[in-house]
Amino acid sequence: MLNIDLLKEMTDQADYAEVQVPKKKTIDFAQVFSNTRQCSGLGLHCNMFDDDDMRAIGDQLKSCHSVTQLNLYSDRIGPCGAKYLADGLKENKFLTHLLMGENQLGDEGARHMADALKINETLGLLRLERNGIGHIGAQFIGEGLALNKVRLPNVIIDIMFLPADSWRIISSWKWYW
Repeated sequence: MLNIDLLKEMTDQADYAEVQVPKKKTIDFAQVFSNTRQCSGLGLHCNMFDDDDMRAIGDQLKSCHSVTQLNLYSDRIGPCGAKYLADGLKENKFLTHLLMGENQLGDEGARHMADALKINETLGLLRLERNGIGHIGAQFIGEGLALNKVRLPNVIIDIMFLPADSWRIISSWKWYW
């Protein structure tokens, strides 16, 4: 189990807490999120989370009132994990920045994130670069952005690596500068 006392000490001293989970260790995400009350940012990047971990993180997002920035870079999140995270985002009212680059979402994971974009009213930055998102996933994201009634989040995906026909889809997105 992660040393929660150490995390509590870190969060008392900073606005951003980083958590590295040792391999093959279980982590109580409820404790992690509850001990970040004084932090606005939580770094959970470079861990190897499985779908159960992502379900727990998604569940915590539903009721978390303190974390506004969440870093999940390089966590091997796949489509199923993206679904759990998206379910949490649909109910979350506080997260403004979600960094999810360098995972394994693919087009299916992009679809789940797009479903959350349609509903979420607070997310302002979503980074999805290097996730194997193709033109179908880009289309899902575009549709999610188009249906977002509150504000248009900044979404970063790897457009340089999309197939050529994806440019038609991306050029149809509404761009705000």
